[in-house]
Amino acid sequence: MNSELLIKIAQKGYNVAYGANINFATCDIVKKIPGYVSFLSIIVGILGLVYPPFAEKYVSVFILILGIASVYIERFTPNIDSYSNRGIANTDQLNKLKNLYFEVKRMSDSADFSTIETRYTAIEDEFNASSQPDQIVFANWLAHYKMFCEKDMSWMDEQLHFHWWKDKIPMTAHIVIYILLLSIFVYYCVKIPVLNEFFCKIFYLQ
Repeated sequence: MNSELLIKIAQKGYNVAYGANINFATCDIVKKIPGYVSFLSIIVGILGLVYPPFAEKYVSVFILILGIASVYIERFTPNIDSYSNRGIANTDQLNKLKNLYFEVKRMSDSADFSTIETRYTAIEDEFNASSQPDQIVFANWLAHYKMFCEKDMSWMDEQLHFHWWKDKIPMTAHIVIYILLLSIFVYYCVKIPVLNEFFCKIFYLQ
């Protein structure tokens, strides 16, 4: 019973930690990125007056895309305090789960865990009631960074045994990496005559 409960607490701890960090990540992105975009736009605009490369259309298109991204980010601005408050509440829930975890570790397998189960259920219900699925794009990337690079996840790792590729890299990042690798592969297959000829023969391409 002791080991099963430890695993259950660690699994819930991961979910709560992710909830806390993705809320903080959304809050950070919404608060900081528009300011960075404005600053970068001003700098590029000033440099464009002196250095012609900064006045090229590609640079202008890039700045325009950043401006459009800022408009998307502004959609989250009215509710920014709620994300921060949820992150703080989730952090409090995570600390309770961590204390619960070490309390269970000190208990024997024959101990009565009914009180622990009740406290665990209360934390779980509180977390479920405050969850927010609507998060800004790339918040999950920043949340993973915050969790595994800035926070202590060792007590959960005792039970869950996190893997670098499977757990510490977001699934959407996996997809981006695969697409980049495929793009590089296709590029060199086209550009390198030997590879180009080889794959044309394999796939019967003219």
